Amino acid sequence: MGDYMNYQVIINPELGGMETGKIYKGISEKDYNLRFSKLLSEKLNRDGINNILVRTNDNTITNNDRVKFLI
Repeated sequence: MGDYMNYQVIINPELGGMETGKIYKGISEKDYNLRFSKLLSEKLNRDGINNILVRTNDNTITNNDRVKFLI
């Protein structure tokens, strides 16, 4: 097995702020994406895998700001 502990995962929940995406049964796509992304981050943390969430709340983040996480 490789040394995965040295890798960093960037989790990029799409949408946010005024961008809701699709809404199904009262749940917006942005809320589902953020909730899933937080669960994924928690799981990776428990497994000792470094990760970062691009968006942790309901803020609008431009594509340029998202790319800054890669630099």
